[in-house]
Amino acid sequence: MVDSYDDRAASPAPSPTPTLTATPSATPTATVQPAEGDEIQDALAEVRDAVEERRCAAAQMRADVDAGIDDVRAESPLAEAVRARLVAGLDGRIPELPVRRAVFPDEDLATALAEVPSGSTLLLSEGTFTLAQPLVILSSVTLLGEGEEATVLTSAAPEAAILIATAEPVTLDSLTLNRDPAVPGSGVVAGGAATLALAHVTVSGGRPDDTGGGAGVMLVGGDSEAERRTTFEATDVTLRDNAWAGLAVAGAHRVSVTDVDLIGNGECGVCFLGDSDGSLSGGIFSGNTVGIAVAESARPTLLDLRIDGGEVGLQVEGAAAPVVEGATIAGSSRAAVIVGGTATGALAGVVCEDVDFGIVVTDTAAPTLTDNECALARGRTGSESPSPTPGG
Repeated sequence: MVDSYDDRAASPAPSPTPTLTATPSATPTATVQPAEGDEIQDALAEVRDAVEERRCAAAQMRADVDAGIDDVRAESPLAEAVRARLVAGLDGRIPELPVRRAVFPDEDLATALAEVPSGSTLLLSEGTFTLAQPLVILSSVTLLGEGEEATVLTSAAPEAAILIATAEPVTLDSLTLNRDPAVPGSGVVAGGAATLALAHVTVSGGRPDDTGGGAGVMLVGGDSEAERRTTFEATDVTLRDNAWAGLAVAGAHRVSVTDVDLIGNGECGVCFLGDSDGSLSGGIFSGNTVGIAVAESARPTLLDLRIDGGEVGLQVEGAAAPVVEGATIAGSSRAAVIVGGTATGALAGVVCEDVDFGIVVTDTAAPTLTDNECALARGRTGSESPSPTPGG
């Protein structure tokens, strides 16, 4: 059972770091393969049935199981989480009904996760929890802290601090997640099947390696042919000082993001990639190289935004088609908005302040522009970075 999860993709191939080119980033191609809860439960049921059928002596069985488990080696974080879940089930440590369990910094958070049934809440006390390995979540759970200032998770785990490997709803609430900036990886990584909610959460310290990565929150994978649903909700969240993106949305994810602050992220505050869509409203964008990047065929709706500083407030590339309704973009060093590629979409109610160039549109792009208070310029196609020239 454990070996089968060693063969699965436990974490995504990180996306290449976007640059200010016609295509900010390629969509990650790997996905986070979910651990199937039914498979785990079926394995446990098979063991229980065998014990009853063979009339095993409890003491001897326990000794044999313990000896066998000691020989099981998991090669990936996902397989290790499955192993821990199976052991907890065999030991009878998983209650039948959801529980609310207090967890303290001197306890192992991964063990606590393995020992609670789906639908449970882990009440994380005040203090600092240290994560040396990715915290893999295999079933529906809420991690509820005592506040962003009070409950802090620190991680030096490779690739991801928290890995969502389930299709069941997962919530992180009232806590801070800080990555060790010396160790490459992202904060929270969720696959295409995930359903993730963040509220009153801060995530920082994502750093890329030579293959990419480095997001505060990364949503990858997803079937664009499947029926669309909201897979990510965020309210009152701060994503700051991540070397690639504060939030990276790829695949077929649909998001609902309200009042999220994106501050000092190295390439983009939010990157919409792949076929992603959904809504982003309110919040503060400050000091991100690109405030919002929309590429490939993404189609988000962006409402009532304030974007300050950085090089570009909004960059649209590929065949993307965002809808912008109300945005103030100030202090961008290159341009408030650049629309390139074959992008379309619509921009309405955009106000540009203290910028050399307002809305720059290349000759291959065709956005609809309505009631904007920005100077319009024509950009050159075929260059590494679209260069706005006055006119048009």
